[in-house]
Amino acid sequence: MQDIEADIMVMWQQKYYLPLVFLVSIFTPFAFGYYVVGDSFAVSFWGHLVLRHVLILNFVCLINSAAHKWGYKAYDT
Repeated sequence: MQDIEADIMVMWQQKYYLPLVFLVSIFTPFAFGYYVVGDSFAVSFWGHLVLRHVLILNFVCLINSAAHKWGYKAYDT
């Protein structure tokens, strides 16, 4: 753990984790839709939150289904 604690970038990320999460995952996509694309506030807000969650859940289920369908390792219960 000493090598990780000695890394300046890792410790900076650890220190500012919550503001970085807000900036990267919430503010930046919303601001892109609102300012760059020119969508309204409601479209940008709901499009970001709802569409992101729907896509994430669908991709997770897709990967899970593909792993069960084409996976090679059988698991015993």
